Amino acid sequence: MNKVAFWNRCRKDRRFFWEKCVRIRSQLEDGSFAAIPFIPNPEQNIVVNWLEDQEAAGQPVRFIILKARQLGMTTLAMALWFHMCIFRDLVRCQVIGHRKEDTRKISQIPILMNEELPRPIRSRCKAKNVGMGLFWKNRSWLECTTQGAEEGGRGDAPTAVHATELSSWDA
Repeated sequence: MNKVAFWNRCRKDRRFFWEKCVRIRSQLEDGSFAAIPFIPNPEQNIVVNWLEDQEAAGQPVRFIILKARQLGMTTLAMALWFHMCIFRDLVRCQVIGHRKEDTRKISQIPILMNEELPRPIRSRCKAKNVGMGLFWKNRSWLECTTQGAEEGGRGDAPTAVHATELSSWDA
């Protein structure tokens, strides 16, 4: 597949893009960590299938996930938005963590994805890392902030929002 065909397939097929271009941090059986291809787990696939059904029906995609911890929903949100920011102009994605330390950890997910992009598409879609956000030449961005922070979410209308640990937020 040539570079143009690869780019077009990545743009049209987010699952192909994830498998071929997106790397996430994962713990291996021996306890070490490695950057591995993002292939959705069964719980993530339920959400992606539902999302794709909504898109195919022309419906707005909105969902609230009540779930157990550690199912990878934040990683899934980062993968969805990473794809969206690369292939669509002027997208505004925001992650709101409940504590500053958690926000910092979450911000490392898309940073790793950005740093691990494969050579065939890196020059066309690598983002600039500023603070806890990524900013693309197409004027899309993905930003992480903490609930209650003064700078968080002000002055813009996000395209997508992922709020973590809502039950732990300050009232």
